[in-house]
Formats: sequence, C-alpha cells, structure tokens
Amino acid sequence: MQELVDIVAEYVREKYAAGTGWYAWSFSPEGVPAGVSLTDTPGADWHARNVALKHALHAGWCAMPAHRADLERYYVVDWGGVRSNRPETLALYHGSDAQANIARGDRGIASWSKALCVRDPHRFAIFDARVSASLNALQIIHRTRIGTPRRFPLLASRNGEVVRGAGLLRQHFREHGWPRVDRGFYDDYLKLCRAVGERTGSPGAPMPVYAAEMALFAHTEELLGAAFPRAA
Repeated sequence: MQELVDIVAEYVREKYAAGTGWYAWSFSPEGVPAGVSLTDTPGADWHARNVALKHALHAGWCAMPAHRADLERYYVVDWGGVRSNRPETLALYHGSDAQANIARGDRGIASWSKALCVRDPHRFAIFDARVSASLNALQIIHRTRIGTPRRFPLLASRNGEVVRGAGLLRQHFREHGWPRVDRGFYDDYLKLCRAVGERTGSPGAPMPVYAAEMALFAHTEELLGAAFPRAA
C-alpha cells in the first residue's frame, strides 16, 4: 500500500497548499445539539467550521455521557444527511464499540464511521461513497505507479456523478482484474490517513486523519473525471 500512501500524500499536500476553500459541505450552526460549544470564527471557511464542529462534538461526547447517542445521531442524520437508518440501527451502532462496528465491513459504514468520528476524530475518519470513489480513482490515474491495486468498496450515493462514476469503476475493476475488497479495508484506510498526515504535516506535528478524508471527499468529481476523461 506504500505506493497509494505516496500518491494520496502528494494529492493532499497539493490541495492544502492552495488553501481550504475547496471544502464546501455546509451546516446550520443553529442546528447543532444543545450543550455543544461551537465557536464560529468570523470569516472562517467551511473547512475550518467543519473541523471546529468535529472537535466540539467530540468534546460534548466526552462531557455529556447521557447525550452521546444524540450527538452521534446528529452527525449521521442531520449533518451527514444519512436518513435511511432505522432508530434501532443507530442504537446498534451506538451500542457497539469501535471494533464491533468495524467488523461490519462496508455495511452501514457511512453511518457508523461518522459515529466513531464523534467519539474520537483523531483516531477515526469518515468513510463514504465519495471517499471510496476517490481512492479508487486515484489508483487508476496513477496506475503506472501502482503494483497491485487496493480495491475499496463502492457504496450507495445520492450524487448522480458519483453513481455514474461507480459504474465506470466497476467496469474498470472487471476489465483489469482488480482484487476483491479486503475485509480489513477500513483499518487500512485509517493507516493510510495517518501515514498521509505524517507526510503532509510539519516535523512533530502531523496533519490529523481527517485532513486526508476531507480532501478525498471534496474532490471526487474531479478525480473521477481524471480517471475516465473520455466519459467526462
């Protein structure tokens, strides 16, 4: 996986060197759960606001044990827009420790990975359809540098371009004999995010794991277009 770490680190470094205005996921500060202390800095972009939200939710999760389920639900449903989960499914994710959730593989990962981020944003990173598509696309773009590709699962998405890109990725997997998704893909993804953070931060101060996740999330359409230029 070293080649993929190199490629992602180069990409993340390039994106952050240009600033963080590329991250456009917005949310309403008024909708943040009660008890979560979110300081909104005037002029801050959505990247900075989302980083502040991650830390504020984690602080609230640590300080208010009785409200932990509500904080995880907010991040999954209200912030993340994943509204298809039944209440009992969210309760299951909340009642499971990290390893029990990770053992589910790609089932519900766009939800439970957000819950894990609330618990510890420095240890866990969100994994969803956009992040997965970006990781697969980067390997196609840099296929001459990749030995054996690392396949990441394609997840459901409400974004038409991501859905279309998933179809192109599946076709590429078949035509080029990509291996099956490894059961431990999420743990490997976290290792990748940590390694990228060490490469892109300053000595003794690596970038957090969510730095790579946010860059991959924000540039999915760009990466799919570069991976499949004739289909753009």
